[in-house]
Amino acid sequence: MELVIAFLYYFRQCTKILSQNEVFLAGNLDPFYLGAPLYLMENYKNKQKLKRVFILILPIFLYAIFQLIFIRDINIIKMLINIIKISICILTMIYVKENYYRINIKKLTKIIAIFYAASIPLAMLLKSEIIWRLNDIYNKYSLQRLELFYLEPSELGFHIIIILIMLISFILRSEDNKEKILLITLIIANSIILYMARPLGAIVIGSFSIVVLLLLDLIINPSKNKIKVYSALVGLALVAVIFMIITKSPIYMRIVETLNGTDSSNSYRIGVTLDVFKQSFIDFKGIGCGFGNLNTEAFISKYNYLGLIVVVTNSFIYYIIECGIFGLITLGILIYFLVKRCIKDKSPMKWGLTTFLLLYQIFAGHFTSGLTWGIYGIVLSNFSEDNKN
Repeated sequence: MELVIAFLYYFRQCTKILSQNEVFLAGNLDPFYLGAPLYLMENYKNKQKLKRVFILILPIFLYAIFQLIFIRDINIIKMLINIIKISICILTMIYVKENYYRINIKKLTKIIAIFYAASIPLAMLLKSEIIWRLNDIYNKYSLQRLELFYLEPSELGFHIIIILIMLISFILRSEDNKEKILLITLIIANSIILYMARPLGAIVIGSFSIVVLLLLDLIINPSKNKIKVYSALVGLALVAVIFMIITKSPIYMRIVETLNGTDSSNSYRIGVTLDVFKQSFIDFKGIGCGFGNLNTEAFISKYNYLGLIVVVTNSFIYYIIECGIFGLITLGILIYFLVKRCIKDKSPMKWGLTTFLLLYQIFAGHFTSGLTWGIYGIVLSNFSEDNKN
């Protein structure tokens, strides 16, 4: 089972090679959507569970009807597809929450990390557009960036950071020296893949999330040895930062340009997105433009004057633009339960994953990502990195 899930994780967006419309296939054929039909198949006779799911999903459909009444020019097909995808994501989250114990999560993490480690020689030998972005028009400092079988380098970075957070969490709990050596080796190998992809957002947000993880681990499980190790890590991090500044590494230069507002990718991701968010919230009176209706010609042309070209690339803001105040409330509820569970379980891994997912979705991501909602399920479950599975 772990091998199958690892395969799906590694090749999650490989459908991009089947069509010129890469985003459509990779976004709608998410293998982690399988959690939804599995949940329904296993619980179709359990009226109590089905009633609970119905209560969770019903407000989404009711609000969609409300939007249809008060908003003109809504694309009903796009709306229906979007609320179905959100419902699938919720079911996936619940399925993972209730069935996490069926797989050995530590073993699964190791297998995925080994897949990425094995990609290093492949990436070095095969300079093909299938796994490389060879002429990155959005990143003038790194024209060649690894993306493997994902839609873009940032997607590869997103997947790698999740695995790094889990590997670090397991090494903090491991008492087996051989296992620690294996985990450290996998962390180094996966970090090499991350460097080859150079996803600025994933690296910055991921680094912050790992710092949160380590600090909470030190608070929850303090020891003199940890203080020494973490102090050494801080020293190494400072040396690395100084080296990046002296050598003017691509990552450092993109950070500088982002802060100066001259990085085209991040200027669009942050500046244009916030402008569209503020204006659309006023224009639609807090109701939202309609589920699934941000990515329509009508909406994009309406806000062309603010610099909107294709879509908003920030998951949470995308959702709030479409759903207005309802989006703010439902996101608040989701974040509340995730943080509440992290506090209850005192799990550094859950804190690390939650910090990364929430921050990443503020600046990037896809709201209806089956993988993201599956990890929400892990955070909300009884799973602990102290457990054998």
